[in-house]
Amino acid sequence: MSLMSLTALKKLTKINLLRTTSTLTHIQQPRPSHHKSTRYPCGKFVLLQSVTATTVMMQDHATSFTSVSSKTKWQIEATQLLRQAKEMFACAVTSVLPLQMIRNKLAYNPTTSILQVDSRKYKLNKNVHVVGFGKAVLGMARALEDTIGEHIVRGVISVPVGLQEALRQEGKGDMTLLPSSNILVMEGAANNLPDTAAFESAQQIKEIAQNVGKDDILVVLISGGGSALLPAPEPPVTLEDMLNVTKLLSRSGADIRHLNTVRKQIDLLKGGGLAQLAWPAQVISLILSDVIGDPLDFIASGPTVPDTSHPEEVLELFSRFNVEASVPQTVLTLLQGKLEKQKSVSAGGNISKDQDLPDPGSSRDSNPWGHVQNVLIGTNKIACEAASQKSLELGYHPVILTTELQGEAREVGSMFAYLALYTAVCMQSSSTTDTLVQLERKLIADYGIKEDILSDISNIISQRESPRLCLVAGGETTVTVRGSGKGGRNQEMAVSAAVELHAQFGKFKGQQDLTSSVSAVFLSAGTDGQDGPTSAAGGVVGLDFIPHLEELGLRAEDYLEGNDTHTLLSMVENGSGLVVTGLTGTNVMDIQLLLVRKI
Repeated sequence: MSLMSLTALKKLTKINLLRTTSTLTHIQQPRPSHHKSTRYPCGKFVLLQSVTATTVMMQDHATSFTSVSSKTKWQIEATQLLRQAKEMFACAVTSVLPLQMIRNKLAYNPTTSILQVDSRKYKLNKNVHVVGFGKAVLGMARALEDTIGEHIVRGVISVPVGLQEALRQEGKGDMTLLPSSNILVMEGAANNLPDTAAFESAQQIKEIAQNVGKDDILVVLISGGGSALLPAPEPPVTLEDMLNVTKLLSRSGADIRHLNTVRKQIDLLKGGGLAQLAWPAQVISLILSDVIGDPLDFIASGPTVPDTSHPEEVLELFSRFNVEASVPQTVLTLLQGKLEKQKSVSAGGNISKDQDLPDPGSSRDSNPWGHVQNVLIGTNKIACEAASQKSLELGYHPVILTTELQGEAREVGSMFAYLALYTAVCMQSSSTTDTLVQLERKLIADYGIKEDILSDISNIISQRESPRLCLVAGGETTVTVRGSGKGGRNQEMAVSAAVELHAQFGKFKGQQDLTSSVSAVFLSAGTDGQDGPTSAAGGVVGLDFIPHLEELGLRAEDYLEGNDTHTLLSMVENGSGLVVTGLTGTNVMDIQLLLVRKI
């Protein structure tokens, strides 16, 4: 169900909570024991797969305030909420680390050498080749190797620069490959952009796919960041051209679907190209989703999934984002050539990515993609459920708003601030009906929040003497870059929320002072541990953030305008507003947590 429908271009800054299966999800109690694989024992320092270091780093930041003896009750509450929000996020990340995700999907019988993936079975006989690309594929490859390593004869995976060393330094050696591995790890895509190193990795992956035979099995590991780590531009497009197009669209506010639509049309391996190349070998594609709604053809630009996009769509995107005049001529030439070729073929005919790649319908049976099995192994929903479960353990009533959050990061941050205000006002027995009605109108009219959601939040609060609420969301927002500062969508969202929290809660001074009776914290962070070109995963702010800035003579608005939120968060309270995890080795988009409780 949608909290707000997708609007025309002029409303792109609105928040989209798309295609949620239910308007509101209440987590009533911990999951029963028969759901053991989805239980996440990530307490204070007891986390799965060596994520202890992540939590320690988080807690170090969270405890950088003044001593407890000098704090007011309100300050103690604020510090505790800050710590709890980071604990919930750590648990969310733990739940989608690749080792467990792979093990949940693969069933291997060493006696018969039969591998079962969902309902399909494969006979292994030292005939497995492995390729992979993305921020999580290193851990995925290790899990695969631990399961069927004796049958892997060759492999190449493309991962972000510095990932191997970062995981080792953080005590996550179980997410790296062993020295005896037959899988070559290649690093590239600095700053999450395609580069020469990633191009070389793509060429080696292409070579493996070209050389597998009918008795071979090609396992393809795919996760978020895979598009940048597998650049194979279709001539006459060059790597530099591809990079320029990516930057143009990203800076204009294009989201991951827009970017991947373009990539599929100008890249040889994307849009099903890799699977085409591997025929007649069996292809098992294990996918960790980082795209809203988990559409397989958009995750890492769908290298093993049939492409349903068209060149016209790409040209329309260039026009929509007003970048057509800056698009490299080679890209326009390629797209125009494809349009002309489409006109010359019969209706329903297939056009191969390249003359060297086999057309999947040219010499096969009626199911040209029957040699491919695409399996979704991890999603943002899993992470949101884990965060909700952790919040329940910490005494909160969790509510999952959506796992498909979209929109401009600043607008989304403002929305969460108003949700915090609405929740806080509901917690006040002295609140007037007029105040609640005004807030409801604001949330419905400006942010598209459904009335029944607000009613549910109010009812939850009214049924508890000392209400504690945790609103959980997941998805991926965008930032329209206007400045030259350092930051990311999550840090921008957090600072935007802080500005609106201060402004709106401040209106109640002298009436019913909410800041003395209610505590609130908002966190937004990426599960991959990297928010933009920064060392932070995201940001976390409370009602005290703007007052701290004022003491330092700083204005958050100035840093928002310059897209310099990382610098701002680093300057306040020894960086306590930064969520720092290091590279996590996974990626299922972002998590938002809004904690509100009565003091």
